[in-house]
Amino acid sequence: MLRLIVIGTLALCFLGAETLAASNPDAVAVIIGNRNYEGRVPNVEYAHRDADAVRSYIVDILGYDADNIIDLRDATKAQLETTFGNFQSHKGKLWRYIDPDGGSDITIFYSGHGVPGQSDGRGYLLPSNANPDTAELNGYPIDLLYENLGKLQARSVTVILDACFSGDSPQGMLIRSASPVFVKSEMPQTAQGMTVLTAASGSQLASWDDEAGHGLFTRHLMDAVYGAGDGNGDGRITAGEVKEYLDKKMTRAARREFGREQDASLTGSPDVVLAAATGGSFPERRALSAAPRQSLAPKIALEPRDTTMFVGAGRVNVRSGPGTEFDKVGTLPPGTEVSITGKVKNKNW
Repeated sequence: MLRLIVIGTLALCFLGAETLAASNPDAVAVIIGNRNYEGRVPNVEYAHRDADAVRSYIVDILGYDADNIIDLRDATKAQLETTFGNFQSHKGKLWRYIDPDGGSDITIFYSGHGVPGQSDGRGYLLPSNANPDTAELNGYPIDLLYENLGKLQARSVTVILDACFSGDSPQGMLIRSASPVFVKSEMPQTAQGMTVLTAASGSQLASWDDEAGHGLFTRHLMDAVYGAGDGNGDGRITAGEVKEYLDKKMTRAARREFGREQDASLTGSPDVVLAAATGGSFPERRALSAAPRQSLAPKIALEPRDTTMFVGAGRVNVRSGPGTEFDKVGTLPPGTEVSITGKVKNKNW
């Protein structure tokens, strides 16, 4: 029977094997890090680093072959459908990668925005080029993801989602003119027996850990599967042990740092193994590069200004430097008063 594990803040992970081998050559993973969004949608600052960390976990602890990892960054709806299929067919790129005889373990990870459908109440993964106000048209439904994964002939399926589906984010509401929305996506019939571990429940917000440079969920999830979650010291870390670790560490960190509730939830078997020691110990975590931050280059010359301007009819992006290649750090609504202290020499506004 297929076991499906979903781990999400939008992190999804399906791990159903009772033991984890040092090498798993038939296993296949899909890793999605949606950091950069178009238009007014704020970026998910640490989504790429979350994806990098989970990729290392999948290779170092789960023993997946790096050639069997489908790695997507800033995925569009077309890329999600190409990978997981659509309503007409589940036979996307993932289906082509797995063992035809059903011997593949599958792990899915997503870090990025999740949004609720305003008319249908479903949860959606938000593609990098999508409008959160019209998720029903350009989002990727969570229940479709579960349904198509459930149609695959696989030994196990694990899903890790580091995202929330309340319509909120650390940088403000994604859906315009809306208060936080409670969304509960129904599990599809084809996914019975699925084990689901989520980073935030109900209308809760999935927080970031700025010091670690990760989503709060991914940061503590990685701590758990690299050994800290082995509560009984038997060298095997189960979904139940990970849940206990998240309850103790992540929930407390969200309260202490942000004064908000963020609780992981576990549905399904708590005995599914998410990590196992090799040779009596867990691997060391790989060091990741610092979170990228672009700043003004010294060669940019500025003309001092002291004036006030106002945002026009549409929202405008605020970036960390004078150009669209710099990080987007926020947006300003129409009518906002802006104090101008400088302008790049010989450049248009």
